[in-house]
Amino acid sequence: MTFELKRPLLLSWVTSNYWETNFRAHQPGLVHARYRLHPHAGGFDEAMAFRWGVEALFHEPLLQHLGEPRAAGAGLPQTGTLLRLPEPPVAVLHLKPVGDGERGLLVRLLNLSDRPQKAEIASGLIAIRSARRCDLLERPGAAIPVDEGRLWVDLEPRRIVTVQLHVD
Repeated sequence: MTFELKRPLLLSWVTSNYWETNFRAHQPGLVHARYRLHPHAGGFDEAMAFRWGVEALFHEPLLQHLGEPRAAGAGLPQTGTLLRLPEPPVAVLHLKPVGDGERGLLVRLLNLSDRPQKAEIASGLIAIRSARRCDLLERPGAAIPVDEGRLWVDLEPRRIVTVQLHVD
């Protein structure tokens, strides 16, 4: 049996209070909803759907020059990669500086697959000196071996792992 829709149709119930959501039965004022359709060929690919969702969420640049004066001394190269991060089915959820004035980065990874994955994080323009797994509150835990600026992180299916990188 085949179904063919004669006209495209998109239905949306933006403020549903049916399943105990946080919307009242009557919502005052205007509610804005934004949609992005991304047609593609082939079957469902969860890693690509995740990437498209993140791209839709952050449609503006994530980094903006604030007019800071140029630092004296050697500048950055014309091209390069800050870090080499994992490829799908492992997604990078977050990358942020470590607090407390320490030189480092926190990288939060998500395994989008139903199988265990081994994710590689490697140095780019910055060198990774050491790494530690963190708990959900970003407190450092067990050390992860770093070999020539490269480390491997084991991720269980559908799990999030946070890694603290100490960098130069």
